[in-house]
Order: sequence, then structure tokens, then C-alpha cells
Amino acid sequence: MDALIARKLARTANPYPSVIFLTPEAEAAYAAAGLRRGAMGYFAGRAAPMGPVPAEVVIATFYNFQPDLIRSFIPAAWSLASPAAILEHRIGAVIVEDRWMKPVGIFSERDFIRAVAREGAAVLGHEVRELMTSPVMSCGSSDRIDAALATMTMARIRHLPVIDGGELKGIVSIGDLVKHRLDEKELEANVLLEISRMHA
Repeated sequence: MDALIARKLARTANPYPSVIFLTPEAEAAYAAAGLRRGAMGYFAGRAAPMGPVPAEVVIATFYNFQPDLIRSFIPAAWSLASPAAILEHRIGAVIVEDRWMKPVGIFSERDFIRAVAREGAAVLGHEVRELMTSPVMSCGSSDRIDAALATMTMARIRHLPVIDGGELKGIVSIGDLVKHRLDEKELEANVLLEISRMHA
């Protein structure tokens, strides 16, 4: 790829992941991982794929930020949450709503990457509604986890909005649901083990 096009692509594409990193949902997710609310989640979330690197590596990689600002969060973030835990809590998609705040689509990192692979730099002139997945496949807050997993598996999607009465309540990822099922299975196995010990 031509260097000029690559620079334009990087500069123009930067707002897309920033939207994902800077949403209130992302801040809450990073807080759930153990990080302090605010900018710490943003910097740790972007740096986490590199592992528990020192501030200098993050400064060199994201050169457009004030070095002292990064040093105020990195490496302190790694003592609160491991990079692996942060990656598990990273938001990979956002819900697109219309002017009446009704969900009309979902825009994920995967949607953007596929569009770039398909159209190259031309994708940067598109509007989000041209790249988002629509209509929205969703589940309700009272739906069974196995039903939600089945929906995601059949549709080959990784994120599922939770909608009750037309109102968006949240979003779950396939990782969230699989982890919950694994935790359930582990609990069941431990209970059965204890019962077998009691009757031994």
C-alpha cells in the first residue's frame, strides 16, 4: 500500500476505534476489570494487546499523547488488572441508534476491518449506516443463555444487544456467555465432587 494512503487511512480510521474505547459502556467494562474509571481504561485498553509494557512503549506506539499523561496511568494499570483481563472486558461493538434512540444496527471492529479489506481506503468515505449490521439481532434480558448462544452461533455474530420493550438494556458478547457457561459447569462439577466425597 502506498505510504500516503496508509497515513490517510490511519488518520481517518482512528475515530472508529476511539468511539468504541470512549463509550460509557467501555468505561464500565474496564472498571469491572478492576481499573479506575476515567482515562486509565482508555490507555490500558489500547495498550493491553502489547502485554504489561512500560509507559515508554505506549508513548512510542501512541506518539500523539502527552507522555506524562500516559505515565500517570501506565504501568499502574497493570497492578490493578492484567492485560489479559482487560482484553476480556474490551468493547468490540457499539449499537447504532436512530434519532428516536431506537436500535437500528450494530457496528463492530469486525465490520470495519472487513470493509477495509474489501474496499481499502475508499471505505473511509462511507457513513456508519453503510457498514453496520442491520437489522439488529437481539435477545431479551430474561432469555436463556443457551438460546442466546444458539442465535449468535447460527448468525455467526459475536455481540448480541439485549432489548426489552424496544429499549436497549445492554450488550453481551459470545465471550461473556461462554465464560458464564464454563463457570456454571465448573460449579456443577464441584458440587458433584463434594456429593461423591460425602457418600464415599
